[in-house]
Amino acid sequence: MARPIDLLREGRKEELWRMCCGFMDLNLEQFMAIQRRLMAEQIEYLKGSSLGRKLMRGAMPSSVDEFRAAVPLTTYGDYIPELTEKMEETLPVQPAQWVRTSGYTGKYAVKWIPMSARYVEELEKLCGAIVMLCMADYRGDMRGMKQHLKVLSTFASPPYASGVIASLLQQAVNCDFLPSNAAELNFIDKVKKGFAEALDEGLDGFGGLPSVLVTVGEQLKQQSSSMNKKELLGRRRALFRVLKGLLKSRLAGRAMLPRDLWKVRGILGGGTDSAVF
Repeated sequence: MARPIDLLREGRKEELWRMCCGFMDLNLEQFMAIQRRLMAEQIEYLKGSSLGRKLMRGAMPSSVDEFRAAVPLTTYGDYIPELTEKMEETLPVQPAQWVRTSGYTGKYAVKWIPMSARYVEELEKLCGAIVMLCMADYRGDMRGMKQHLKVLSTFASPPYASGVIASLLQQAVNCDFLPSNAAELNFIDKVKKGFAEALDEGLDGFGGLPSVLVTVGEQLKQQSSSMNKKELLGRRRALFRVLKGLLKSRLAGRAMLPRDLWKVRGILGGGTDSAVF
């Protein structure tokens, strides 16, 4: 089956939009029919696993309504020790990979979440949809959709959740992370070097936890106003970008800001601190 990057490489952009964003054309009844079908599939998977039988407490529901009536809402604590100890033999299907997120003080150090191959496949399409919706000005607009979009690397590395999302974004649309050697750098150096590369190559977006994005914004603002202009003399594209940014800021009567240097199309944020930041 074709993946998002296959359609993008072949220029089949209408098909790519339908693959990743076609859900936007569903009405409520169609959407819920899909949800109920998928939920029924998951119930059958659960019934065949020891973790599922534990969660359902002996019930064997044959429909979504029976499942809702028989099975109480759960928290992550209900999945211990199966998930915290990665007990794959207890799961409905073999995980393709494990993702970690923050834990709960005094209860478990981290949350481990299994991702099946099918889930990874669907999540890759969702990541493609995120990029497309960032680039679009209206429904179905694929004019700006292309490979090698420039993304500032402000994500953690896998298996952290933000790193897994970043990896799937790259797989979906073949974006370029700046800096190219991000895995070798600490966070501050990563942003500094990414900023320098973005002056040459441009910047289409970035993302991360909201608390991280606040720091990224402060770093970008600081570096925009404290650049060594002499160092740019041998970098024609970067010099032109900075001169253009300076002109914009002077006309606006203020110090230069990141928005004077780039037209960023998307900033992706999410996590438990979203309500705070």
